[in-house]
Amino acid sequence: MGPSHFCGMSINGLSKFVEIIMQTIDFYKLYISQVYFLYKINLCQVAIFS
Repeated sequence: MGPSHFCGMSINGLSKFVEIIMQTIDFYKLYISQVYFLYKINLCQVAIFS
């Protein structure tokens, strides 16, 4: 268990962690854009019907 082995492990873990964060961010961006889209449609309907 040398320091180089530990370093490799932490870099590996870090890249996995970053990958998970990126996937989470992508998911939230998709979710937010959908919510925003629905919100815009609702605003348009309110503007039309009022």
